[in-house]
Amino acid sequence: MKLKRTGVVRSLWGIAMSGMLFAVVWTGQHSLDEGGSTAAMEGTIDSDKNTMVQACASDGPQWFESARLPVQLDVKRTGEKADEVFVQNQAAADKADDEASAPQESETAENEAQPQPSGQSAEPEAESSSAKTHRYTAVQNAITDEELELLAKIVWIESRGEPDEGQQGVVEVVFNRVLNSRFPNSIHDVIYQRGQFTSVYYLDTARPTQREYDNIALVLQGKTDVLSDDVVYFSREPLNDRIDTKICCHYFCRI
Repeated sequence: MKLKRTGVVRSLWGIAMSGMLFAVVWTGQHSLDEGGSTAAMEGTIDSDKNTMVQACASDGPQWFESARLPVQLDVKRTGEKADEVFVQNQAAADKADDEASAPQESETAENEAQPQPSGQSAEPEAESSSAKTHRYTAVQNAITDEELELLAKIVWIESRGEPDEGQQGVVEVVFNRVLNSRFPNSIHDVIYQRGQFTSVYYLDTARPTQREYDNIALVLQGKTDVLSDDVVYFSREPLNDRIDTKICCHYFCRI
C-alpha cells in the first residue's frame, strides 16, 4: 500500500512539472508574438555602465552614426534604459561637434578683428593728376591746341639755345600774364598784345621740337617753380630794378 502511494505521488509530481514546463514555454512564445518580432533576441543592457551588449538577431541592428561616437541600437528593443542610452550618447556626440567647431569660429573671429596693415586701406583712393590743383591749373584747363602750338613757336624763337630752365621761365612769364589782371586773360591774346612779343613777326620761321612741348607740359602740370607769380617780363637787358632771376642771357623781372 505504501509503494502504491509513492508511485502515485511520483506520477502527480511528473504531471505537475510537465504542466509548469508547458506554461513557461507557452508564456515565452506568447510574449514573443506580442512583440511583433520573429527574431530570437538575447540583448541585455548594463545599467551601471550604460552600454548595450548586442547578440545575434536575424533582423539585424540599426546604426545611428555620429562624427565620433557610433551608437548601435536594436530597433526591436524597447524600454526606458535603451532610450536613456541613446539620449546620453547623442548628447555626447553633439557636445563633441560643438567643441570641434569652436576653434574654427574663434579663428575666423580673430582674422576678422585683425587691423589692416598701415599704408593699406580697404578701398584704395583713386589719385588723379587732374584733381590736384596748382598755380597754373586754370591755364591748364583753358589752353587750346592752337594756343599750345603758338606757345611752342614763341619758346623756340625766344629760348631755343637756352637750358630747360630758361625755356620754362619763358612759359611761366606767359602764364603769369594770363593770370594777372593787368594783361589779357588768354595765351593767344597775351602773345599778340601790341608791343609785347616781337617774336610774333617770326612765327613762320619757328620749328619747335619735342623739347619745347615737354617744357611747356611740365609748367602746365605745376611741376616747375622757376619764377615768382609776379614775374611778367623777360629780356636781354633788365626792364626795371625788380629782377627776380637771370637765366642764361635773359633777365626776368617782376611787375
